[in-house]
Amino acid sequence: MEQKEIENHIKRIVIRVPNWIGDAVMATASIEALIKLFPQASIYIAARPWVASVFKAHKGIKGIIELEYQEKTTLKGLITNAKKIKSKDFDLALILPNSIESALVTFLARVPIRIGHNSQGRSLFLTHSVKVPEFKKTRHEVFYYLNLVSYIERYILKKSQTSISLYSKEIGSPALKLYVDKKSLDSSKLLLKKLNIDLNKGLIGFNPGAAYGPAKCWPTDKFRELAGLISKNLSHSILVFGTKREIPIAQEICKASSKVYSLCGKTSLSEAIALISKLNLMVTNDSGLMHVAAALDIPSIAIFGSTNPITTGPWSKKAIVVRKELECSPCLKRQCPRKDMDFACMKQISVEEVFSYVKKFI
Repeated sequence: MEQKEIENHIKRIVIRVPNWIGDAVMATASIEALIKLFPQASIYIAARPWVASVFKAHKGIKGIIELEYQEKTTLKGLITNAKKIKSKDFDLALILPNSIESALVTFLARVPIRIGHNSQGRSLFLTHSVKVPEFKKTRHEVFYYLNLVSYIERYILKKSQTSISLYSKEIGSPALKLYVDKKSLDSSKLLLKKLNIDLNKGLIGFNPGAAYGPAKCWPTDKFRELAGLISKNLSHSILVFGTKREIPIAQEICKASSKVYSLCGKTSLSEAIALISKLNLMVTNDSGLMHVAAALDIPSIAIFGSTNPITTGPWSKKAIVVRKELECSPCLKRQCPRKDMDFACMKQISVEEVFSYVKKFI
């Protein structure tokens, strides 16, 4: 088939997106690239329920298939999700996660073209098993997902000149893309009104949690002290984001000032995205909401400890990464493995240093 014939033949595409919010947001650059490659195709997202909201308002997405989730994968669960995908009669599946399960489901759904990286020995379930790129541990995760779209452009569409550069050195290019749901925006404005928060005085967001583990979290007392400095020196209100799990942390931070408000467990992901779109600044650990802020082009101060900002840092020109370069970092551990270091990568980041960056942004 000629290139144009292939484009016309592929009319329905499903993208199996990653299971973590941050990874799903980092994948949006790839989704935008795929939409440009197949402007006539109907493109669907297949996602776990908690990630689906990332794509809820996306203008280029035809629909979202919410996949059932079980802690332990069962044959029944696989078949249920395969049936959901099979019902849409897709021509091509782009599989972004590395798991065997994500490839197996599209195999069971009998999608004719199934493209993914050859991780975890799952090549049997893929029609196009793409070699994991050598730059996997040295370049941003954005390019890992783009590698698959580049493969489609080169080997499926057979274009001699590709539009996707996998070696761009400019942070934030290609850009992430996140859309704000209007209904969620309206409800988030109503929430701010109930809290008597004046938007004209400015908003700063705090994100003191991280799903990966405590090694990614700047100490709560430092967030509280920073909240006190901001409240004393600036007019801005502070919104503390998080799930119900972060409620005790938020309560501690709120002790700093009456201008600090906890939203932990009070918003949906869609509402959190809408609220972040209204911020003047986000101060955050390495987390899903950090990537949300980057995709919404919100200035951010990202505090890094155990993880690697080169591969998972905020993909934005408006973000600053604050970290301490130690002999053991980045260790990529969930908890600090060295008692002799006493969580130094985070404890050595002072409140004064972070506040100096806050003042530069504000």
